[in-house]
Amino acid sequence: MAALHSTNRVTAPCTASQQQHCLVPLSPFVSRGAKHALQQPSRLCSARQSVATVPVRHRQQRGRSVLVCAAAQYPFRTKDARLVLEDGSVWQGVSFGAKGTEIGEVVFNTSITGYQEIMTDPSYKGQFVCFTHPHIGNVGINQDDEESTKCHLGAIIVRDLSIAVSNYRSRMSLDEYCKQQNVLGIANLDTRALTKVLRETGCLNGVITTDHSKSNEELMNMAKNWTIVGKDLLSVVSCTEPYEWKDPTMSEWEFNEQAKQAAAGKRFRVVAYDFGIKHNILRRLASFGCFITVVPADYPAEKVLELNPDGVFFSNGPVR
Repeated sequence: MAALHSTNRVTAPCTASQQQHCLVPLSPFVSRGAKHALQQPSRLCSARQSVATVPVRHRQQRGRSVLVCAAAQYPFRTKDARLVLEDGSVWQGVSFGAKGTEIGEVVFNTSITGYQEIMTDPSYKGQFVCFTHPHIGNVGINQDDEESTKCHLGAIIVRDLSIAVSNYRSRMSLDEYCKQQNVLGIANLDTRALTKVLRETGCLNGVITTDHSKSNEELMNMAKNWTIVGKDLLSVVSCTEPYEWKDPTMSEWEFNEQAKQAAAGKRFRVVAYDFGIKHNILRRLASFGCFITVVPADYPAEKVLELNPDGVFFSNGPVR
């Protein structure tokens, strides 16, 4: 049997001299298929500079050594993105979605489903969300599960980005959606280890980047010198003018008999302050028979009282 010995690694195409080594005549004991393969330098020596390193091996055959160029493209992507936290830790991953550099507060979410609702929740403005559930993206993106008109978070951190989408309502993949919404994504990262860090230390500032020109120290300093505290995020996520909301929960998702009965009874007028309100809150209020007027976060109380509401609702949001 021939013995294999790893010698060195290559990251660039073979030189002419290396290709000559690849074409060293083989002994009669090597199969015709192997001989033919070694006589095809265009196939064996076509590794590009960007391809990950692979070993070059010597095959020992009855006292003769034949250099075989094993440079070939890996069947998986190499890690091309980094998350650098303010504590100096560096988390390598594979990028998806938008490219560039973003800074934000890193938090985690333990939900098993509903990643699209989380991404469009205005409460996450200025934050990166780390999903503890390992498999994200398997149901794609649809038009009905949006909690606002766009994504508000800066980036998402996932363990495994699904390579297949399987859902009858899906209109695009998570990767396509992140590109459309200009949201950075980083995958193949140990999200549960990261969650343990955040659980012990609390939220940490971090920088996610696909820019290899920036050093880890530069990124760490960016994270240290940034804060979400005191930023006026309400003015960014809130509506600018009052509007009426009438859409209830869609019939195929309405399982509450009390909601159906309430919708046929007395109607209540509700004013909802938009501090980053989610669409599903408005749908549920409408399903229980409420007339809803949504007003901006800075809407004067006097004008609200002029509407003579039966109740006033204050939404959640990225309040600091």
